[in-house]
Amino acid sequence: MRAHKLAKAASSRAPVGGSPGQQGRISCSGLTEVAVTGVIGLLLSSFVWILWSVFRKELPGPLPLGLEGENWQSFTTGVAILISLGALGVFWRSLRNYNLLGPAHLQMDPFPAGVGGDVGGVIDLPTRLSERDRVKLHLQCLRRRRDNSRTDSRWLESVLWEAEGRPELFNRGGGSRLVMRFAPPPDSSPSQDGSTEQVVWRLHLEANLQGQALHRQFILPLDSTPRSSSPELQRSALTSSRPAESELPPGWVQEQWAPGRNIFYFPAFRHLKTKLSLAAFGLLFFGLTGAVMLWLNIIGHREAPPLFFSLIFLAFGSFMVLPVFWLPFSYRLTVSTSGLEWQRFWLGVQVGSWQLPRSQIHSLSHKSGSQIGSRQQGRQEVFYHLVAHSSDGRKLACSGGLPGPAAIELLEKKVKDSLGWQD
Repeated sequence: MRAHKLAKAASSRAPVGGSPGQQGRISCSGLTEVAVTGVIGLLLSSFVWILWSVFRKELPGPLPLGLEGENWQSFTTGVAILISLGALGVFWRSLRNYNLLGPAHLQMDPFPAGVGGDVGGVIDLPTRLSERDRVKLHLQCLRRRRDNSRTDSRWLESVLWEAEGRPELFNRGGGSRLVMRFAPPPDSSPSQDGSTEQVVWRLHLEANLQGQALHRQFILPLDSTPRSSSPELQRSALTSSRPAESELPPGWVQEQWAPGRNIFYFPAFRHLKTKLSLAAFGLLFFGLTGAVMLWLNIIGHREAPPLFFSLIFLAFGSFMVLPVFWLPFSYRLTVSTSGLEWQRFWLGVQVGSWQLPRSQIHSLSHKSGSQIGSRQQGRQEVFYHLVAHSSDGRKLACSGGLPGPAAIELLEKKVKDSLGWQD
């Protein structure tokens, strides 16, 4: 009943000139992700098979030992088949993602929203969800600048402001309805369109349904005039006041209790997937291409490219592999009423230790660190760090990078509780 009233209230606030369900209604079918994944997979597979048709018999120059003759043909065919099967598997996973969640429809309330006011509404899904599916919403304000230094002129994105939380969930019929309301600060930037610079507000829906990570996103219009949601929606719990994380993310930090102290352990290899993907791309594209060009120069092949190009490719490949050497770093933060102790380890061997007594701790703050663009999630993943400030101006890191503002806010609360902090 309440979900029906919320939807009715949201629709009734559509501006004059558009019927309810048209003004302020934004749909995300999810088919774009499926289509893009299919096209990229098809292009990649086609490129691989073109290379196979050219080089399946022999390479220009001597082949490595054991890959002569039929062995080379079997090797190249196997590699082409594996890459094609991998592309097909990614496409099937994207299609299964769409079939599980289907299209999502957002009815904004108010519409259009404004900075300093409410950004809210109801989201209708054709799939029944539950609290166990860990439904989360991320609202991000991004500045997009066109990078004209590249031939493809891609957009570079940076997060100006973000908030995340869990919406109120109502099941009706065979689907679900999510009720959300955010409150961006008054000094936020409104939506801005342009050929070289833009400000975009994106709402991301994430859910873990049947073991599958599901994602949908909406582009929201925000102007400079603050507006309030309908009375029905205002009685809904503010999304940003309901943290997305009720406990620290286990893959990024582990909490241990000891007599008189609390220990937070940030394990090594936290960005394993991202950094290994970057290293694999660097090795397979830049490294392999540079190695082939270098090999052609060594054997004196008449069509060998200049040696300078091979060195450039090898340098780029090495640069992309370099972050892998930072993976083995782990950290441990020990918190007690006497103060903080921060320790750094590399492959389990301590390489540094810093301490800050409780009497010298003046404040704690958040610091945004690296931003990783996720094509799967369709958003910028921002990693935050907790920093302790001393009365004499010193700073002490209190965490490794944690994804999202909710996780770092929860860590700050736990650290303050362990310090006996009194606001």
